[in-house]
Amino acid sequence: MQDLSERERFDLIQLGVDEDLGTIVVTQSKIDENRKALDWPEAPFPVLHGTKPDSTKVLFPPRVNGRTIRQFFNPPIPGKKIKIVMRIIDKYLRDGAPYVVEQTTATDEDGRIIEVTTVHQLLRTRKVGEKWA
Repeated sequence: MQDLSERERFDLIQLGVDEDLGTIVVTQSKIDENRKALDWPEAPFPVLHGTKPDSTKVLFPPRVNGRTIRQFFNPPIPGKKIKIVMRIIDKYLRDGAPYVVEQTTATDEDGRIIEVTTVHQLLRTRKVGEKWA
């Protein structure tokens, strides 16, 4: 992949394809650890992460988070399996720099949506340094 140009790698990113990021089980101890880390004893939602990296990390390993929107729907039930699926919902060039918009959905084994996270990622990390150069 390293011999491909930035534009060629950007063109390889496909929109609308579900990518399985793994299944996790949220335990009460994980919820309690998260609450302690947040210094929020009643935090209803733990931070959920997939067990596998998504495919865009292969094409663009370093990335810059431009914006994150987290929507919470149902608190997870300790002991239930939660499937995490990511999909690229948009990609665009802004001032010549490549961006992707990833949407990750966490759904428990009963079909309840736990959370949806939408992240805008800048794929050219050197662009950040240019702003202050």
